[in-house]
Amino acid sequence: MNSSQLTAKLAAENNPSAVGELQQQVTVFKSQAIHYYETCLKLTDRETPLDQLISARYSLCWLYWEADRPAEAALIGEFLAQRYPENQFAPVAAKLALAAYERMYHAARQQGAAESTYEGEQLTSMAQLLISRWPESEDAAVAMNLLLNIALRGNRVAEAEAMLERLPAASRAGAELSLGGSLWTRYLQSTSSSEGPPTDEQQNLKQRAIELLSGGFDSIRKRGDPNSSEAVNVLYLSQALLAEGQFERAVEVLEDPRAGPLTLVQDNAAAAKRKEYVLEVYKAALRAFVSIKPPQREKAQRIMESLESTIPSGANAGEQLTRIYLSLGRQLQRQINELSAAGKAEQAQDVAGAFGDLVKRVTAQGGAGENWKLQKWIAQTNHQLGKGLRGQSAQRYYGQAESAWRALLAKAAKDPKFAPSEIAVLVVRKQLGDCLQAQEKFAEAFDEYTTLLKQKPTMLELQQAAALALQAAGRDEKNPEKLEQAIRGALPQANNKNLVWGWLRLATIADSQKRKAVQTAGASSPKATKYHDLFFAARLQVVQARFAAAELATGEKRKKQLDTAKQSLKSMQQLYPELGGPRWKSQYLELLKKIESASP
Repeated sequence: MNSSQLTAKLAAENNPSAVGELQQQVTVFKSQAIHYYETCLKLTDRETPLDQLISARYSLCWLYWEADRPAEAALIGEFLAQRYPENQFAPVAAKLALAAYERMYHAARQQGAAESTYEGEQLTSMAQLLISRWPESEDAAVAMNLLLNIALRGNRVAEAEAMLERLPAASRAGAELSLGGSLWTRYLQSTSSSEGPPTDEQQNLKQRAIELLSGGFDSIRKRGDPNSSEAVNVLYLSQALLAEGQFERAVEVLEDPRAGPLTLVQDNAAAAKRKEYVLEVYKAALRAFVSIKPPQREKAQRIMESLESTIPSGANAGEQLTRIYLSLGRQLQRQINELSAAGKAEQAQDVAGAFGDLVKRVTAQGGAGENWKLQKWIAQTNHQLGKGLRGQSAQRYYGQAESAWRALLAKAAKDPKFAPSEIAVLVVRKQLGDCLQAQEKFAEAFDEYTTLLKQKPTMLELQQAAALALQAAGRDEKNPEKLEQAIRGALPQANNKNLVWGWLRLATIADSQKRKAVQTAGASSPKATKYHDLFFAARLQVVQARFAAAELATGEKRKKQLDTAKQSLKSMQQLYPELGGPRWKSQYLELLKKIESASP
């Protein structure tokens, strides 16, 4: 059999036409060898020398593996490793059994099997055996990495971290990168749908990801020549450092001469061939070069040129490039928001300033003034920058956003074909209202919302925004009548119903819709959760409006408003002791303290 394999290999190099026939011979000889070994093992007795018996089983294990019969290979390999750990064949048999169980495990997963299957349990057991019997071997490190990956797939992070400590130092780099990359991915997923600052738990997740990725990278850079998986995780490290505001360190990682993602791309390394990887590296590098102080604008320009050169020419090349820049813009906006939330206002401002280069570059793609998507992106970008900054800097970006929103609406009014749909125009008008609200132009924001409500009177998001604008205007203008309108509604129509419902009606509708959602989809359904939050938000705003009215009043009127506010809140406590859960309860109790402190 071995001579046939060697002959087939030589034929592949020197006589390709003979390869097919020789490969068939190899297959036949392997099948015959399996038959003979199986027959021999059936004929063994107590007189059979143990060494020969072990050798035969080991050879049969190999043959089963090469014949793609992993179940038989796993059983024999595990038997030899368990029963004869001192034999020379035992470690290799254990390795074969591990590989066979891994093949079976992946096959089961591809067919939709759960994590805790027979194959998964056997793979874990075999890996643990190999680690305990031969802890210093290279195969033990492979087994540990397998266990790490299984734990991470099952979201058992603490278990994965405990395993990491058991790895020999020389084998730890890849595992550290793998675990750090998994934590970074989890951090991105946990913060993707949240506009607020990261929670303490999310911040801790990010910090631990950076620690693990940094430790793995320090080892990889000494060795050099990372594989594709390691290259991806080093890219994750640069992204995490950017999110943390460590721009100089991010540039060092990207440009590291032995393992830096940008270096790998520029050297056309084997680990950096995939187009998706190249694009993400360029985006990370561009973020780093515009964020570092002072910004490295020449490098940024070269990166943009390299990025654009990766897009094949064609009819949709401009659209592809626009999508890339839009994605990059969202990453930078998120970076600015996180820096601002972490109190790094100066760094956030530097990134926002350098971000202008990217906006100009995007604007130049295909004439932004004639492109709805680009114009909208520019407006959204400036709006998000305003949300991520403070003071005059924020107002500057909000002002630019307002101008961009108004330009979009003016163009759409002039050219009906400019906007993709009527709904798209309504969305822009809503965003203009939000931008005005952020600039404390409450009356103008209210006008935008009510204009929309005349077309979409039952849209809850609009009703909520209009009530907020009316309430903010009441506080700003010291007008108790507007505060009352925010509670009870405003702008009566011909049908004697208010165009703006107010908080009380919003709460009633939210409560009714929640009950229906619970009956049809369950209390934990997204729809039920949405109406649950709207109900407690609306009832909270009722009390806040009452408290704001009390602060504007004096004497008996002030006392009456405070008593009404307190009674409203106490009633909510009696009806809903948990006050909607942790998110809302803390806000209700904090408001109660303010009311009680202000009460005579």
